[in-house]
Amino acid sequence: GSLALTQTIFDMSKWRQLTLQEKTAGISDVTFQTAEQQLILNTATAYFNVLKAIDTLSYTQAQKDAV
Repeated sequence: GSLALTQTIFDMSKWRQLTLQEKTAGISDVTFQTAEQQLILNTATAYFNVLKAIDTLSYTQAQKDAV
């Protein structure tokens, strides 16, 4: 009898699959970073809106007290 062995040196479909997975991981990372930045922006906006409301209330109370 004879014995034959084969070994794949390079599989283009697996290479493309790896490249696609790397790009997908990169997109996921960018998506996460974008969501993180949006959360920071939303938090800062809410904080400044509260400060503005406090300032407006103080001004309104001062005007009321002046009358």
